[in-house]
Amino acid sequence: MLLKSKLHLIINAIYSKTGSNIAWVLSGNFILQLISFFISIIFAHVFHKDIFANFIIILTCMEILRFFSQFGLRMATVKYASTEELHNRSIYPVLVAYIVIKLIIAVVVLTVVIMYAHYISGVWLKDVTLSPLLQIASFNIIGLSLLEMVLIYLNVKEYFREIAKCNTLQAVVRLTVVLLALIIFSADLRAILVAWVMAPLLVCTNYWKIFYNAIENRGIWRSWIPSLLSFSKWIFLAILLTIACNRMDFYLLNWNGEKGQIADYGVAITFASMIKLLAGSSATVLLPKACKVIFNSIEFKNHLKTISKVVVLGVFLTIFFAIFGKLIIRLIYGRSYLGAYIPAVILCVAYLLFLSQELISQIYIALKLPWLKTILNAFQLIVLLIIGNWLIPKYFVCGAAISVLAMYFLGVIFSLLLCRWLYGRMSYNIVCNWRIN
Repeated sequence: MLLKSKLHLIINAIYSKTGSNIAWVLSGNFILQLISFFISIIFAHVFHKDIFANFIIILTCMEILRFFSQFGLRMATVKYASTEELHNRSIYPVLVAYIVIKLIIAVVVLTVVIMYAHYISGVWLKDVTLSPLLQIASFNIIGLSLLEMVLIYLNVKEYFREIAKCNTLQAVVRLTVVLLALIIFSADLRAILVAWVMAPLLVCTNYWKIFYNAIENRGIWRSWIPSLLSFSKWIFLAILLTIACNRMDFYLLNWNGEKGQIADYGVAITFASMIKLLAGSSATVLLPKACKVIFNSIEFKNHLKTISKVVVLGVFLTIFFAIFGKLIIRLIYGRSYLGAYIPAVILCVAYLLFLSQELISQIYIALKLPWLKTILNAFQLIVLLIIGNWLIPKYFVCGAAISVLAMYFLGVIFSLLLCRWLYGRMSYNIVCNWRIN
């Protein structure tokens, strides 16, 4: 009985620490998202709705380019660096290998975008005037690549308060430089995008010691390149499919809708992204922990309990926005953006399912089975293409939101089926004592 009570205290301590870490990361990400939200409100009032739609399109392109430059390396690096940290070995060689690969990929992507910006903006975005804005936005890859290394280091070391500080600093710097550009250059989107690109580079200067220590303790960093690339190839395919899944709805709407509808959908995504923010913050904390405790049945059960609590929090956020969302949009953006309310509620539910799916998929990464995530994302893309091509031309903004909801709903079902299959294999082949009741 005494042993059971002691064990219960240990589990509660682990859970409390994990919950606290999620709260720290979530607070930093929330401030970063809140600042971006605040900037979008300013732009919605300063610019015409069509120009604001152009800004939403360029930010979407920035996000897509960031995904392309990742190449699945973050998850691979966290996985291997967490293992090195667990055995009290230096993680700097892994980080140096990561940043070298990442910068090479970033430069290649940047060069391609600059060379073919006119073609991309004309054929894919249906607006040739966006070409210079796209070229400026593409430089954001370099700053984000450097900042990503800082965040990976803090993540593996489990300095979650520092992650919160880093994201808060990034939010403050972004707000400052963007507002300065807006004040000095009035409504010039090019100057604003230059300021947006400079923000992560300015934040990196505050963490120069991490880069210095990495260079000083780089060790045999080249030996890690094959491991990172081998593990990340499946993640890269998953990321490509994730890009398509996350932005195919936007692309189909861009082809079938008008600029005003794109602006409404951008506002809807901004509100619903609070749920997605919860997914990203939780994954930041829980992924390295999952990699360390995946074969410890007691700690992993506690890990799954933490995941369930995060999902419950997402449910409360969704209910809150469903009740007060229309009032919030009317007060902040104005009546002209009320068309974003229903799509935003639908997307909140969809991103709640995305949250569940992302936390479940950590098991695949922790067990070094990233190809399962690739299969899941391929299935989702097929679902989105079929349903999106049917609903978006008919119902436009609401059709896009419903397509995303259907994609994540079926994705959660499929991921649970994969886990059931994986559990059957693990019971016999991998960890025979791992049982989850």
